[in-house]
Amino acid sequence: MHLVAEAEADHPLTGYLCPSRLPHLLAQQEMDTLLESRMMAAAVDIDDTLVKAIPESDMDKYPPNRVHVLDNLPIIVVVSSHTELFLKQASTKFKLYLYSVGTPEYVREIGNLLDPHHKLFDWNAIDSGSSSARHEHDHGRETSPKRLERIIPFCNTEDGVDYQHCLAVDDNPKAWAPPCRKRVIQVISGFDSQGVWDSNLSDVWASMERAHTKAMSKLERSQEGGDLSDSSEEEVETQESEEEIEEEEDDEEL
Repeated sequence: MHLVAEAEADHPLTGYLCPSRLPHLLAQQEMDTLLESRMMAAAVDIDDTLVKAIPESDMDKYPPNRVHVLDNLPIIVVVSSHTELFLKQASTKFKLYLYSVGTPEYVREIGNLLDPHHKLFDWNAIDSGSSSARHEHDHGRETSPKRLERIIPFCNTEDGVDYQHCLAVDDNPKAWAPPCRKRVIQVISGFDSQGVWDSNLSDVWASMERAHTKAMSKLERSQEGGDLSDSSEEEVETQESEEEIEEEEDDEEL
């Protein structure tokens, strides 16, 4: 139904009423389209995962092609030596969503740096600000502001939240709400003896590929009429045990 406000005839306000089921239907259509292409979705963290902010004094430690001064923010970042290949590989089997506790402006800057042609990431999420969990971090009551259903629309279904075709890639699983942590593939990053930072995205991609193969196999059996238990809470392969994760200090993000 199309409504036009009559308060100001010279500048009418236009609004629409839509069925309450419509967002879920659209999300379901998006998920069906992805699965028909044998694709899943993945929310990918930024800091200490794809890039790391460094001081100007450390720039000389890295090859010039790994160090970048952001165009519109006074921040210098070094890109993981594996980021370019990781994103190229991951985008063949996953729809990628940048997701960070950084500000929307920061997320957009990193998006433009890593995806200048806007072909790797979901840019609707970046442009709308959905790729930033800064507001939830600063104003929410939750100590873990990240949730898959906040960044990946089709996690929200009419029957509730469903994570079975979604993953997260992050160096800090504790940044995620507890229900999502089983779907986080943890990135291990750090400095070598020379003070040079990098992350293990090649290992992460191998874990993502195995998770994708397993999920697609289950989907095929389901389509053939197999009796499958709900796998939305199934734990994906991680790099560390839960005990080790609980002992970690919370990482600071930009």
